[in-house]
Amino acid sequence: PPEIYGLDYAETMEADGSVTFLGSKISTQTNGSIHMSVFDKTASWNNFPVIRYTHGDSNVPSHQSSGIVLSQLIRYRIICSSIKSFKIATTSLVQKLLERQHSPTHILRGWNAYLTRYNSDKITNYKTLRLWFKKM
Repeated sequence: PPEIYGLDYAETMEADGSVTFLGSKISTQTNGSIHMSVFDKTASWNNFPVIRYTHGDSNVPSHQSSGIVLSQLIRYRIICSSIKSFKIATTSLVQKLLERQHSPTHILRGWNAYLTRYNSDKITNYKTLRLWFKKM
């Protein structure tokens, strides 16, 4: 009951028919296929800034930046149903880490660890993705 736990049921469907669930946005395309992308609910919280990652100069191990990149890229790989969605999520992650003064070298190390982990993937063209990341 809401009066005890303070929880209420709310409809999660957006006006465009999409649904957000567990960090992903699920929508249907005009051809009937399902499209999934990363959903960042904190992006719409304009009056409430959320700090997700430690500052690059804080007292944490330097390898933490590459670990963040690797783990988030694996998450994006699971959620995203298109390369475009993956690139948008990756770009947002890199921008946030650079804003927090994380070393580009450590970010690149995490990216390379991701590519090494999935180098035998037959679906994704990682050579093209590697070139895209370097240009970013």
